[in-house]
Amino acid sequence: MNTDLNFESPEVNSHAIKAFGSTGPIMLALSTFKYSDKAIETAIEKASQCKKLIIVYGHEVNLWLYFLETDIGFYPCWKEQCEKELLTKIHHQWVGRVEGIANRAIAENLQVITYVRAERFRTLCMEVVKKEKPSLIIAKKNLRPAWFRRFFGSPVDYLASHTGCSVIEI
Repeated sequence: MNTDLNFESPEVNSHAIKAFGSTGPIMLALSTFKYSDKAIETAIEKASQCKKLIIVYGHEVNLWLYFLETDIGFYPCWKEQCEKELLTKIHHQWVGRVEGIANRAIAENLQVITYVRAERFRTLCMEVVKKEKPSLIIAKKNLRPAWFRRFFGSPVDYLASHTGCSVIEI
């Protein structure tokens, strides 16, 4: 298990490019705001065809800074201490969650590779896509309004247009 500390919508939205499962593994892409039991179940089900599942979880590095900047500005040394403690705690929580998902997949006789890192979701996913070459990526549907996604962009939309494989949002 790669655990570097580098610091539910019923709809399914598919960005299909080519058939999945025959050319590469299935990739389950999770993050702080992109966790879905339905996505996990779908990934395990789809991976049963190719017998290989890649689980990627990137917890956002900068997200915690928004919270840390609010009340401890008067105590700058607390920021670094709190940030490090918070990122370490979150990292360990997610290592446990990803291990749980991996164990469910292993029980289904799937080969599992995991990546858990404090890194931008899109950056981590692109790195894993280049290395593992999945044929399908499964991610949680982004529930932000369409105008927000157009203005700020969407990591999942980016994956759909830049990975060369199918992407399903659940």
